[in-house]
Amino acid sequence: MKKKVLLSILVSILFVILLFTVIIPNDHTLINAVVSHRIPQFNWFFHTLSYIGDFHIVFILLAVFFLITKQKKNIPLLAIQLVVSGIIAYLLKIVVARPRPDVLVLGNHPITPSFPSGHATAVFTVLPLIWKLYPKFKWVWLVIAMLVGYSRMYLGVHYGSDVLAGMFLGLTIGLLLLKLEQSTRWIEKHLPRRLK
Repeated sequence: MKKKVLLSILVSILFVILLFTVIIPNDHTLINAVVSHRIPQFNWFFHTLSYIGDFHIVFILLAVFFLITKQKKNIPLLAIQLVVSGIIAYLLKIVVARPRPDVLVLGNHPITPSFPSGHATAVFTVLPLIWKLYPKFKWVWLVIAMLVGYSRMYLGVHYGSDVLAGMFLGLTIGLLLLKLEQSTRWIEKHLPRRLK
């Protein structure tokens, strides 16, 4: 357990160092490269992916999938993960108040600040739960999640650092809430009957 905590702390520190030393200084170069290499025939594809990454759509799609696959008992955890990560991402947007990229946007220009990407946060928040419930499906969702993150840059509404921060934030919140839920179940299962 201590090794996992230390590893998590080390990965977090490395992510922050990477974010501030490599990614953010090159944000403008990256977003300009992505936007200048758009392929018009794929615009509909990236619009669709971006739409899938909305918190509400992630919840609806996965809740239906959980119902079909007889995992409805996990829908409340799914909802809690998305609500908590959505609130934290929104508060960070207000506090950081980073303007959106100054590039040609495909579609509507969002009115909220840029950092972090809410769409990346949403799709990565549910990743730990999907990995737990559907081990064979985990790589499919990871690819979808990464494409959703890329779609936000492709559409011109986020910098690369916004997307990476959303990925990291979502994954962290998803893991923490999954661990908390597992700990709560363990405590309830092992709590003496007289205390229940």
